[in-house]
Amino acid sequence: MKIGIINKSFERKEQMCVNDPVKKRIKVAVYCVFIVVYFVFFLTRPFIGDDKAYSIHIDFSTLSSIFAFYKSQYYSFSSREIINTFSIFFAQKPHFIWAFVTSCVFALTGYTIVSMFTKRRLEDHIIVLSLLTFYPIVHMESAGWIATTTTYLYPLCFGLVALKAISDTENNIQINPFKKVLYSLALLYACNQEQMVLIVSAFYWLYIGYRLFTQKKISWYVVFNGILALCSLIFIYTCPGNYARSSSNIYTYYPEYIKFNGFQKLFLGIATAISETFNYEHLLIFIATAIIAYSSFKTNNKWYLKQIAFIPFILLGIVYFFPFVLPGHFTIVNLIPRVMEIYRAPQPSIPLNKDTIIIIAISILFYGCILVGVSNAFDKDEKKKKILCILILLAGICSRVMMGFSPTVFASGMRTYIYYYFSYILVFAIVYTYLFNKNELHELVLLNGFILFGILSVLSIRWFD
Repeated sequence: MKIGIINKSFERKEQMCVNDPVKKRIKVAVYCVFIVVYFVFFLTRPFIGDDKAYSIHIDFSTLSSIFAFYKSQYYSFSSREIINTFSIFFAQKPHFIWAFVTSCVFALTGYTIVSMFTKRRLEDHIIVLSLLTFYPIVHMESAGWIATTTTYLYPLCFGLVALKAISDTENNIQINPFKKVLYSLALLYACNQEQMVLIVSAFYWLYIGYRLFTQKKISWYVVFNGILALCSLIFIYTCPGNYARSSSNIYTYYPEYIKFNGFQKLFLGIATAISETFNYEHLLIFIATAIIAYSSFKTNNKWYLKQIAFIPFILLGIVYFFPFVLPGHFTIVNLIPRVMEIYRAPQPSIPLNKDTIIIIAISILFYGCILVGVSNAFDKDEKKKKILCILILLAGICSRVMMGFSPTVFASGMRTYIYYYFSYILVFAIVYTYLFNKNELHELVLLNGFILFGILSVLSIRWFD
């Protein structure tokens, strides 16, 4: 009884903090600063790649030209009809329009993460926005800044917005008609991208299955969105343009790819995922493994589970930092980066040799241990959070592994890793909120540390090319 009174008192205090007008103004100011900084950054980006083609060669002046374009896209190039429409629109308008909209979309991504996975305190907003600065935004330049952001960053944001319908339903939050339209439109855009359509469809139908299994009432709106996502999936995988582009890409980017069987393609997806994980240039995954290990250590009483949770963190730490401290002294320290480097470029064949066995072993060890760590990072009564974090990490891993079944697995560059990176950001946000919710000294130190590293991350971006 006494514990219940304390919990209710804490919840009321927390709600007062969320509704504090001063903190609300600070929150708005933080988002404004974030938007302005990235607006300036995007405004200085060069006009390259597909952006130039979209700005010059696409005629949208008449209905017949628009119809001819969409028909040509569908039958000979791509199913991304919605996405490409926005790419063309931004490419043919003044550059500042795209820069402003994109900076707002990036900020909305952070806001949606906070509203879905945290307690929505001011500290949560600051932490999540700081985490967003850790994402290597320069990955969005590979096919042209406009083309890449509208194809990868926008679907990420709108996919999260679409999934908020599930969050609202599970938390018994009434979804008004305006939000229903907004969530469905966001879903249509997100599900026009091949990786995101699988993620959104999977989460919607897993949730519908969960409600059926637990014999809980199912929202017709959630079912409607699930059907929309499924229709988008069918549209993408029956589009003749996607098949034509894939066939063309094999001969253009990776002729040897046609000889690979299903297992070799699966290995290619796993190898490219794990090789980028061990790239010391990106600390985002290292930070996520650190908080997962810390939460497991703090929450779990079984010593062997605590040690398992620390293995991913230790592995990354060794590969990231030891070569600089003790270069050449430890064979294993230099072996892992060397093996990982192999699958950062196209390979003419994928033989079963020592290198492939090392990659498979490290992948099983790393991903197995991180999933065990997440499953033990929460108390027994937080079963939903455990399952959610595991599903998010699996979705992120699968979003990258599926690229092994595309001949552009290397030609697409780093942009296709965005969903993989953000799976770690989402898990970090969930674990952080679970661990720190009382404004204790160690949380304030962590918060200030993230603000500092966030500022340094922004300053380290290539501002001028």
